[in-house]
Amino acid sequence: AISIQNSHLYQEVRNSAEELKHSLQNAQQQSQELAEIIALSNGQKRILELITQELPLNTVLEETALYIEEQSHHPAYCSFLSLDAEGRLRNAAAPSLPTAYNTLIDGIKIGPNVGSCGTAAYCKATVMVEDIATDPLWADFRVALDFGLRACTSTPILGPEGQVLATLAMYQAKPGSLTPHDRKLIEVATYLARIAIERDRIQNEVKQAEIDLRQNKAFLEAQRESSLDGILVVSHNYEINYYNQRFLDIWKIPPELQNVRDYRSMLAYSMNQTVDPDAFLKRVLYLYEHINESSHCELHLKDNRVLERTSSPVNSSDGAYWGRIWYFRDITDRKRSETAIKQKSQALEQALQELQQAQLQIVQSEKMSALGNLVAGVAHEINNPLGCILGNINAVEDYSKDLLGAIALYEKKFPQPGKEVQKELEGFDLEYLQEDLPKLVSSMQDAGNRIKSISKSLSTFSRADNNQKQEFNLHQGIESTMLILRHRLKANKHRPAIEVVTDYGNLPAINCFPGQLNQVFMNILANAIDALDESNQGRDFAEIKTNPNRITIKTQLVDEQVKISIADNGKGMSEEVKAKIFEHLFTTKEIGKGTGLGLAIARQIVLEKHGGIIQVNSKLGEGTEFIITLPVGRDGDSTINN
Repeated sequence: AISIQNSHLYQEVRNSAEELKHSLQNAQQQSQELAEIIALSNGQKRILELITQELPLNTVLEETALYIEEQSHHPAYCSFLSLDAEGRLRNAAAPSLPTAYNTLIDGIKIGPNVGSCGTAAYCKATVMVEDIATDPLWADFRVALDFGLRACTSTPILGPEGQVLATLAMYQAKPGSLTPHDRKLIEVATYLARIAIERDRIQNEVKQAEIDLRQNKAFLEAQRESSLDGILVVSHNYEINYYNQRFLDIWKIPPELQNVRDYRSMLAYSMNQTVDPDAFLKRVLYLYEHINESSHCELHLKDNRVLERTSSPVNSSDGAYWGRIWYFRDITDRKRSETAIKQKSQALEQALQELQQAQLQIVQSEKMSALGNLVAGVAHEINNPLGCILGNINAVEDYSKDLLGAIALYEKKFPQPGKEVQKELEGFDLEYLQEDLPKLVSSMQDAGNRIKSISKSLSTFSRADNNQKQEFNLHQGIESTMLILRHRLKANKHRPAIEVVTDYGNLPAINCFPGQLNQVFMNILANAIDALDESNQGRDFAEIKTNPNRITIKTQLVDEQVKISIADNGKGMSEEVKAKIFEHLFTTKEIGKGTGLGLAIARQIVLEKHGGIIQVNSKLGEGTEFIITLPVGRDGDSTINN
C-alpha cells in the first residue's frame, strides 16, 4: 500500500515538474517575444526619429537595413532599390552587401523574370526565392552565388496610389525560406521605408515648390516692371498694394502721390485727366460694387491719348475676394494706325470690287463676243448656200412637175412605144419615180427650212448688245441657247438624252440686253447639264433611264415682272455651297472644268444691268432651281407668242 502511495506521489511530483518546466519555457518564450517586440518598437522609434530629423533618404534607408539585419535571427543582408521613371531599379541603400554586387544590379530593368527584386516590382507582390542556384527567376543572375548569396525575398514598397516606389530585399547565406519573425521585420521595415520615401518626396516637392515660387516671384516682378501695361493692384479695403513704373509713366503720377497708399487720391488724380471724368468714376464705382465682374474699355484723355483699360477681380483659391487688378496700355499710336489701315483697307476693298467687276465685264464681253462672232459666222456661211439650195429646190420642183406631166402625156398618146424606148423604161420603175420624186423634193424643202430656222436661232443668240436696251423675246433667247447646247443634251454611251420640259407663259417683250441674258441662260443651263452628269456617276444606263435626267424651264408674268425658272433633278447642293454659289471665283468643279465666274457674271447681269433678282433653291438629293426675276421695263402691250 505504501509502495502504491509513493508511486502516485512520484507521478504527481513528476507532473508538477513537467508543468513547471512548460511554464518556464512559456515564460522564456514570452519574455523573448516581449524582448523582440521591445526591440522592434525601439527600432521603429529610432527610425522614425531619423525620419523626423530630415536626414538624407539614403541615410534613413541604410539605418533601416541595418536594423533589419540586427533583428534577424540568422545572418541576413538587406538592400533597398528605388524605381526610376524608366522602370529601372537603382541602388538606394545596401550597407552590408558587397559594393561590386551592388554595382552589377544597379539599373536593371524590371520584368516578370528578373530576379526577386525586378519581379516583385513588376508584379507588385512579394517574391520569395529559397535557392538562387536553382530558381528560374535567377537564371540570368547566378552571379549572386559568387558573393555568397543563396536565398532572397523581395517586397515592393508601394505608394498611396499603388505605384511602386522601391523594393526591399533580404538576402540569406543559406537556402531556405524566411521565418515568421523575419517576415514581421520586413513588414515593419517596408512600412518605415514607405514613410521615409514619401516624406522625402514631399520634402523635395516642398523645396522645389519654394524654389519655383522664388523664381516665379522674380519672373513676375521682372515681367511687371518690363510690361507694356501700367499695372495697379488695389486691396479689398482700397489700399494700393502694388503699381509698376509703367503705371506712373502712363498716368504721369506726380512724386507726391507715388508713396500714398490711399487709392482715392490716386483715383481723383487719374479721373481728372479723362475727357469724361463722371463716366470714368461711375464705371470704377460700379466695379467695386460688383466685385466679381471683369471689365474692358477705352479711355480718352484730355491730352488726346487713348488708353486701353482692363480690370479683373483677384480671388483666393476658395473664392474669397482679395482685391482688384487694373491694367492700362497706351494705344494712341495703335488707334491711329488702325484708322489709317481701315481707310486703306476700305480703299483696297473698293478697288478690289471694281477690279472684280471689270474682270467679270471683260470675261463676259470677250466670251459673248467670241461666241457671238463664231455663231454669227456660222449662220452667215449657212445662209449663202442655203439661199441657193432653197431657190433651186423650188425650180427643181417646177421642172419635175413639167417632166412628170410630159411623161404622163407621152404614155397616154403613145401607149405602145418603140422597142428601144420600151427597153429603156424597163431599166427603172417609172411609176415609183413619179410617186417618190415629189416626196423627195418636199423633204428637201422641209430640211432647208429647218436649217433656215436654226440659222435664225443662231442669229438671235449672237445678237450683239449696244448701249441701249432693246425689246427682246425671252423665249427665243432660251430656245436659241438650247440649240447651242443641243449636242450636250443628246444621248451618249453613258446616259440617255436629257429631257427638257418647257412651260412657257404668255410673256410680254421686255427691254433688256439680249446678248447678256442669253449668256445668263447659257451659264445656268450648262451648269444644270454638268450637275446632271455629275449625279449620274455610279449609276448605269438602265438605272438612269428609269429615273431620267430632266431640265424644266418655266416662265410666267407676275405683277409686271417676268419670272424664269430653270430647274434640274440632279443631286442638289448643301447649304454651305448654296451660300457661296454666286461668289466670285467660287466653284465646286474640278480644276480645268470651272472658273468660278459663270454664276458671278450671271448675278451681275441680272442685278446690276437689269435691276432684277436671281435666286437659288436647292436641297441635297432633290436637285437645284434658279429663279430669275426681271422687270418688264417696256412700252406698249406687245406679247411673246409661245
